[in-house]
Amino acid sequence: MRKYWVFILVLFVTLACQKKEIREEEVAEEHDLSLRGNVINMNDLWSSAFKLQLIQGEIDVTDFDENYCHPEAQVFVTELWHRDFEFNGLQEGKYTLFASKRGYQSFVKTVELRRDFMFPISVEMRAGDDGLTGKIQIWDEEGNDLSEIKVNRHTSAYFYLYNGKGISEPYTIMHMSNDNYLRKYVLIDGEIVLLSSNWVKEIKPGDGILEPHEVVLIEVVIDPLVYLLKEHSSCQIYINRESRLILSY
Repeated sequence: MRKYWVFILVLFVTLACQKKEIREEEVAEEHDLSLRGNVINMNDLWSSAFKLQLIQGEIDVTDFDENYCHPEAQVFVTELWHRDFEFNGLQEGKYTLFASKRGYQSFVKTVELRRDFMFPISVEMRAGDDGLTGKIQIWDEEGNDLSEIKVNRHTSAYFYLYNGKGISEPYTIMHMSNDNYLRKYVLIDGEIVLLSSNWVKEIKPGDGILEPHEVVLIEVVIDPLVYLLKEHSSCQIYINRESRLILSY
């Protein structure tokens, strides 16, 4: 009789464990969906990262901004050169996808996840329509947008930076020659000498902080050797890797 009750107890425990394992597998299967997509910057190819939040259910995001983070949201921040995103561990049902970046209009979309069918999501981000821009602007001396300067073998090129973001904004200016590092062997006083140039000798100032609506004059000092090394060439100037200006001759 004692063996009978021991057998019943073992059987009960075994069935309970199996039921628990089955339930755990069912729960895991319920939360095995993913939401994938990419962010498309409609204003500037060189923009920096965007923040995306995914919240279960249909959520009112009227009061959301780029600084707000919903307590129940999964958060994904895209990389500078790679704007694909992916949320994992999801289940079937409706979700609210919210994307934001300072200076851009917020993106909101209700997504319904289904196990049998799900498209990747494209998130289109546009600069804000409140008078602010999503990046530091490059101007000429008359306040017009500037994309290229013909330097005509001058020793310096000048342009202006304008902060239209409405908040203080740090900036860093970088340059890159389209011909990489220019080199040429020349004969000087009977000796073969290698001359080389990286196009730009100095950028003044090369970095700083722009206050809201502030304008600053930038001087790019050009290496005179570049004119000797190649008949025609160009160089790209980047501001925070977002805005771009071309110098050419």
